[in-house]
Amino acid sequence: SYGWDADNTAYARNRDNVISPDQRYDTFNHLQKDLPAGRIWEIELPNGRYNVYAVAGESDNINSVYDLTAEGVTFVTGTPTSAVLWFEGQAAITVQDGRLSISNGPTASNNKIAFIEIYPLPAEVLRPVIAPPTLASGQLTLTWTNGGTLQQAPAITGEWADVPGATSGTYSVPATEPRRFYRVIVR
Repeated sequence: SYGWDADNTAYARNRDNVISPDQRYDTFNHLQKDLPAGRIWEIELPNGRYNVYAVAGESDNINSVYDLTAEGVTFVTGTPTSAVLWFEGQAAITVQDGRLSISNGPTASNNKIAFIEIYPLPAEVLRPVIAPPTLASGQLTLTWTNGGTLQQAPAITGEWADVPGATSGTYSVPATEPRRFYRVIVR
């Protein structure tokens, strides 16, 4: 389900103005009428990461300061002029309570939202961290954390191949081996 924290129907607008790029830009809803702190719009979503994209603005007035937040993260800001009526923004937002909440940021004044798009993102992948190689007792040892697969190549430009059995975060090879380049990749 989705919607406002209170009935906000009276503050929805459809301008029918030919300068609006399309219907999404021609309609909007106020976030700060009736209540200075403003309204909150929410949608139920499974916990996870989302790309949240929105446009704030309208075709007929330049009497606002736009400041939209998603889960407390500012992602759309701007002050309209006769030359710039709409502002867009996006951010990777993490939902942790089963609801994505859109609300007013601290600088908002007569805030308006035209439309919003929400796309799921894959779970955040930690990048492997590779420690400096060590050389002891004739062995070169490579160590890395946060997963990944070790690959090797005869040149920095490639022909990369997985190193068999090197998925645990450590790999040792005799220092007498031919020159090799190594990298850790995440699949």
